[in-house]
Amino acid sequence: MIKIGKIPFLNLLPIFYYLEKYCSDRYSFISGVPSEVNDYLRRDILDISPSSSIEYLRAPESYRIIPGHSISSIGPVKSIYLFTKKPLKEIAGEIVLHTYKSETATALLKIICERFYCMGCKYKESRLPLIEGLNIASGYLLIGDEAMVEFRGNQFYHVYDLGEIWHKETGLPFVFALWITRRDLTDETIMHLKDDLNKAKIWTSEHYEEIAKASPLSNILGENYIVQYWMSLSYELDDEHMKGLELFKRYLLESELLS
Repeated sequence: MIKIGKIPFLNLLPIFYYLEKYCSDRYSFISGVPSEVNDYLRRDILDISPSSSIEYLRAPESYRIIPGHSISSIGPVKSIYLFTKKPLKEIAGEIVLHTYKSETATALLKIICERFYCMGCKYKESRLPLIEGLNIASGYLLIGDEAMVEFRGNQFYHVYDLGEIWHKETGLPFVFALWITRRDLTDETIMHLKDDLNKAKIWTSEHYEEIAKASPLSNILGENYIVQYWMSLSYELDDEHMKGLELFKRYLLESELLS
């Protein structure tokens, strides 16, 4: 049975809803936040996962991409937010915390702050809640469901959507995650995986309302908000997405962040 990394975030709920509903005889699922799933794939605990794009860019010779599939944004991503106590450019030189959950978002944060805005901030990983973190730092990057809940309830902080800033500065999509497999998976297995993901993408786009009702965040964010969030994401991987991915790679190399 193929072992798939399952990231329990709202952005991937539709895909996993379909896979668990219709393909559970073919796959087993191992849960983890993006940084954990990256590690599981690296250590061959998984066969495939929607892993951080930076994980693929570090060692493309170790993986194979499932064509046509990603978790991307073309503009606001609505789930990767930098919360700050002051306007962004006023925290230059100060401490910015970032969640331990995402390597790609952390690297993007540094590119935005240093390459785009030349801010000279000091970055520290954190597991603190938002309010506690911003008691000791000027900014805090959160991702996924936690970021969405904090954004919806925010009354105190400035908030910056990293996908929106990337698109404004580059004009390109930002690829947060790719569906990647171990290099030794057979062409036949990858073909079947791609076919299931193709079906999942089509089916879920027609059943967002049903899936939103099953979301544990439906009572917090509201079903309509969740549906609009999914509709705003890009699950494609076309030429423009690849241009965005290549530009991200170039910036990572030039900033010495690809290690």
